[in-house]
Amino acid sequence: MAPATPVLDDLLVRHLGRDLDAADDSRTLVDLGVESRQVVRIVAALPLDPDVEIDFARISRHSTLRDLRHWLAELLDARPVAGGGA
Repeated sequence: MAPATPVLDDLLVRHLGRDLDAADDSRTLVDLGVESRQVVRIVAALPLDPDVEIDFARISRHSTLRDLRHWLAELLDARPVAGGGA
């Protein structure tokens, strides 16, 4: 299973409306019924520094739940971009 934190797991369960298990990690976001606006809401709910750059192009309709978890974990660990702006 992809890196998980209680913050990410709780956030994903709340926004996707169901529990997730290891079998879901390899399913695409489309297969799971995840729409781009849900991804935006999930990112908006993360406790991120306002100057962290967010590259939404990294997550596509063909990304897996594992990809999403990795990307969200990277955002949580991200350092602000010099000069700011997302």
